Amino acid sequence: MKTKISESADVRKIAVVLSALVPSLIALFFFFWPLIESIKESFRNFYGDYVGWENYVEAINNPAFIQAFNYTLRITLIVLAVTIVSSIILAMALRRTFIGKKLTLFLLQVDVAVPSIACATMMILVLSKTGALSRLLHNIGLLDNYKDFPNIFYNSNGLGVIISVVWLFVPYITLSLISVLHSISNEEEDQAATLGIGKIKRFIFITLPSLKSSIAYTSILCFACTFASFELPSLVGDQHSMVTLAYYYFNILGTAPRHMESYSISIIVTVITLAVSSLLMYYSLSTDEKRRG
Repeated sequence: MKTKISESADVRKIAVVLSALVPSLIALFFFFWPLIESIKESFRNFYGDYVGWENYVEAINNPAFIQAFNYTLRITLIVLAVTIVSSIILAMALRRTFIGKKLTLFLLQVDVAVPSIACATMMILVLSKTGALSRLLHNIGLLDNYKDFPNIFYNSNGLGVIISVVWLFVPYITLSLISVLHSISNEEEDQAATLGIGKIKRFIFITLPSLKSSIAYTSILCFACTFASFELPSLVGDQHSMVTLAYYYFNILGTAPRHMESYSISIIVTVITLAVSSLLMYYSLSTDEKRRG
């Protein structure tokens, strides 16, 4: 009997090891192996000769790279700020009970499942010059011509990309913050309220610290998907982001000298994304330890 119990325990241990090993092998094959190959290619020229950091130097000194980097960084920072602030406001509003709360939560859950390509398509159908909103304004007499509608997409300011990414991530971050708000006790806030502390101070010094870890975790995904995004900048943008620039150099220019810079740009995007994600992860973990301590 004891032998059978020990054998079943060993089987469970093996199953646990395999359940952790298989995803690791998949990640190794689909992420790390292409990453290693890209790093190797980034140090070679078009003919396969080793050239060291030459491709990186040429990429960084390329005005198109500087423009793409500034464009990508600006959009990413705006998206992070707008998304986090909007999600906090929405989560605090949904913390209370009101008519239609269940329907609102259901719509947020549905929106989380919408892929980025579908999101961009919906934004174009609604907010473009010939979209549903411009037609509605024209029908009610507020817009004389569709050409008078603001140009949201395909411009250098990246407004269409910002709106699409914010629409994509606000529901996800909001639902994450709501789950945290429902898990924390209201005792501290009630005590602060009885002492005459206002709502704003209660939010800043009591509620917001409990949300920092969740905000940091969700910001990792938001930053990575915005900074390294390909679909949305290519669908609703009029200017190269870093990823679309790498794709252009690799796929469009073909045998041109800029071809090998695509590997260097891809590695730069990967390093920046991993570095910022690691910092946010470290911040969230340290915040959790402080709260537990």
